[in-house]
Amino acid sequence: VETRLLELVREQRQKLNDLISNVFDQSLEGLNEIKKKVEDLQKRHAWYHSNVYQLHQLKSDLISIQQKYDERIGQILIELQRQKEGAKEIISNALQLLEAIIGTKRTKNYLNELTKDVDNLIRGIQRITTLGTIIAVHGLFGIIALAISMQTVGWQCGIATLGIGAVVAGTISEVTFKAKISDLISNLTKEIGIVECFEKKLFYNNKNNLIEKIVWYDKQIKNRINQYHVKKLTEEFLPETYTVLQMDTKIDLIELIISDVENNFILITSGSNGEEIISEIGSFWNINGIIIFCGRVEHHQSWACKYKKVLLVTDQFDKVIQQIKAIQCGEIYFLKFGFTLDDIKLKLKDVNYYLYNGFMTTDFSTINSNIDYHKNIMHQLHDLLISKNIYPNGIPTHFTIENLLKCAEMFVEALKGINPEKNIIYLYSLQKPYYYKIINDILNLLDEELLSLVGDYIKALRYALLKYSDTSNKLSSITNVKLYR
Repeated sequence: VETRLLELVREQRQKLNDLISNVFDQSLEGLNEIKKKVEDLQKRHAWYHSNVYQLHQLKSDLISIQQKYDERIGQILIELQRQKEGAKEIISNALQLLEAIIGTKRTKNYLNELTKDVDNLIRGIQRITTLGTIIAVHGLFGIIALAISMQTVGWQCGIATLGIGAVVAGTISEVTFKAKISDLISNLTKEIGIVECFEKKLFYNNKNNLIEKIVWYDKQIKNRINQYHVKKLTEEFLPETYTVLQMDTKIDLIELIISDVENNFILITSGSNGEEIISEIGSFWNINGIIIFCGRVEHHQSWACKYKKVLLVTDQFDKVIQQIKAIQCGEIYFLKFGFTLDDIKLKLKDVNYYLYNGFMTTDFSTINSNIDYHKNIMHQLHDLLISKNIYPNGIPTHFTIENLLKCAEMFVEALKGINPEKNIIYLYSLQKPYYYKIINDILNLLDEELLSLVGDYIKALRYALLKYSDTSNKLSSITNVKLYR
């Protein structure tokens, strides 16, 4: 039954892959067709060589291309939703057959979470691939409308009526129009690159499921018991599929994870060693999962539960092997997405709000500096963290209400002082009141409610880093500022 379930999972994943690939193919085909039409316009050298009829025809052609491909994309996305629901039903039915053999509650929870992630993925793909959205962003039809209006005025009045000034103005308009067309072609090329890059990244993560490096980190890795288990690993997972690495020093492990960005890692570690190292590398994007193999399971579960990538804490090595096989089959597929821009687009409903208008400022004076307002924000933040149960084992020090209120006070003081950009960066570099921890943790959670509450704090830091320049070396190190930026 388990073998059949794995076959069903692979089969459904392939069907979803094929549909997603088709969406990208249609988007790229449409974008390239639009780009070719615009390039044909550019090759005619001067927009005045095209009469009004030709420009109207060009606009009509582009609308036709956009509607044709967006309709196809829409149909594929609908089929993708149907396939997702069908896949969930098929896998759920297969899981019911396993009820008598294993407990499937946890697996069903994974399946529900995966379904939600697929919905987010589909929404992200729709925003990236829909031609109507891309065209609107770059104002293609507005450029053509501008050309039509200029042509109409020119033909209605005639050069004799308009005089020398109109001819000069027309020449300037022509230059402006050509520049806009060049910019448009450049932007379309970038959009094509974004779609291609997003697709490659998506399928690179998927194809790379079968190639992993298993890294076992333990300061006592050479002892007899550990070596016995290492031997079992190498027998279970063939070198054609996995590389099993043994490491006994923290520095070497960190260097490996940071430097080897071409491979995915599964990290096995003991409880005491894990507690020391996971806080430093546990969120790295190329770690697909962390397994803690230890004697005191309950003790190590108490601290490990806050780390998203710790998938198992166990004292049974057979379960370690089972978990690695589960990772291989794609159980944590969506965990493999790091926090690049493309990945954030999958998680936030309106990413442009956070990247541009909503979370951008060009003047510190636009940020509310009323202390009562900020204290109220911090109370809301504290209550929301508790209600969401993000920290089931207790709120960490930097999110206690006392520390949050202290942070609010120092933030307002920094805003009101001379050179607020230096004050904000200095506040961020202090250990207490943990401004850096508050901001970093909320950014990593990518929770829209939390992000909205601390929007002023993110905007201020962002603008400070953009504006900051220092020749006096009053701040500790310019390298730190670059790192924060």
